[in-house]
Amino acid sequence: MLRSQTTRRRVLGAVGVGVAGIVGGCASAGVLGESEGATQLGELQLSNSHVESHSVDLIVRRDGELVHWTSHDLDGVENNVSDGETVDLSWSQTPGSYVISARLDDAERWETFALSDLGDAPCYRLLVKVDHEGRLGIWSMASPDACGDDSATPAE
Repeated sequence: MLRSQTTRRRVLGAVGVGVAGIVGGCASAGVLGESEGATQLGELQLSNSHVESHSVDLIVRRDGELVHWTSHDLDGVENNVSDGETVDLSWSQTPGSYVISARLDDAERWETFALSDLGDAPCYRLLVKVDHEGRLGIWSMASPDACGDDSATPAE
């Protein structure tokens, strides 16, 4: 379930993420706004493997600009099945320097992940997951086919 209500806490949290992105991204992304390590985000999924329900806030920046900000309510595991969602990426067709930030249950601390730290693959899939112990993490996988690149063939 998406929440669209903007609160003072969410705005302050976003400002904190922006400052962290500027400070943390300077070493690897060059000047803010440049697409030095331009790549695409081909898939972004959310998953909750914990028995309790959780809320995950998600912010995505491309070349320093906010392109996505949503909140997702994920149910707890039921009958050994995790709850999850696939995020609409209609805004991700443009290659750039992507930084993804997520936080669990309105916590002060955000987990931040820059695709430029992964290498030079043209496309990545990301999973923002609450694990079975209730901890938030972000996992990645290079995946040229996730961005519609039909020329990619598996290595033999």
